[in-house]
Amino acid sequence: SDTMDLKIFQSPLIVSLNENIHLTCKVTGYTGGPIDPKRVGVQWKLNGETDVYFFSRDQHDAMRPGALINDSNVLKGDASLFLPRVQIADEGNYTCTVFITPESAERTSEIQVSAQPNVSLSTQSLTILNGSEGSVSCIVTGFYPQPLKISWIKVSKQRTENISLLSYIKNFGINSDKTFYTSSQLNIKPTVKDDGDRYRCVVEHLTFPNGLTMECVLTVLVESDDTNRTLNESRDYLALGLAIICAVLLPMILVGIYLWRQRSKELQNPLSKAEAGSINQVKHSDERQHLMGAEPEESQKVPEIQQSHAWDTKQDTENQSIEKQSPVTTESHQKATTNKEEGAEDQSKQNGSVDD
Repeated sequence: SDTMDLKIFQSPLIVSLNENIHLTCKVTGYTGGPIDPKRVGVQWKLNGETDVYFFSRDQHDAMRPGALINDSNVLKGDASLFLPRVQIADEGNYTCTVFITPESAERTSEIQVSAQPNVSLSTQSLTILNGSEGSVSCIVTGFYPQPLKISWIKVSKQRTENISLLSYIKNFGINSDKTFYTSSQLNIKPTVKDDGDRYRCVVEHLTFPNGLTMECVLTVLVESDDTNRTLNESRDYLALGLAIICAVLLPMILVGIYLWRQRSKELQNPLSKAEAGSINQVKHSDERQHLMGAEPEESQKVPEIQQSHAWDTKQDTENQSIEKQSPVTTESHQKATTNKEEGAEDQSKQNGSVDD
């Protein structure tokens, strides 16, 4: 006679990290008629030790968060388990056991979790000075399982060649979510003929059936090009600096010129505004007193004294000029002066006689 059996999911079942999955487990060969809810039970275990889910007499007990079995499906002989957002910790052998008293059956199958890596290059355009050394890194993160291969290929104008494993280094580590990371650094010391060559990082992993390739283009600078570029940059910085200096100093220079001119005017006119006002006031006061027939006060005669002093100075200058003339002219001048004095004395005597 037929005996009860189970049909379980294929092994191994490869699922992606964070994927939602159904683990199939269906009853076959049961001939006992409709399944009585009070006589059925389901149990799921991971690696034969860890309880994942237990169902009995309408009671559900999920040890793995989010796990679920459908009641109505169980009564139809379907004990499939739903697991949301699969993690690496969910990987392993799952055993499904179904009890329909007095019969029971169990099957085991494996699931494998995989995580596709993120691949990037440190740069996609590498520039190196001729004769110098540079490097480019191929960075691979978040992959699972661990087996992964990184290789480098050089594509030049003439040919394509694999680069020796001795030309690059690798490091390796584990992330907090149990995924892995690694990187490969390729060191390059090019010559001028390598300019324009391409370097390819090829990553092979379970999740990349055909591999994944990232490419970097090499530019080789000769020293003259680098020097010209440096000179051009220096000129740009110099022009920018001069523009900033002009913008800051020009207004200061203009203000300085204006203040210097104002100071020069003040030095050319030493009288202060107060002194100029005082002199003008004295002049106006003298004019008013003259119109009224009054003599100006002694303190107000300063301008007149200064004017008299100026007149005496002028007379002295004229006399000195006369003395420097020819002797004949000087003698004539002296005779004329004597005649005037004698005439004055005669006139005085006549006036004296008249008075007598």
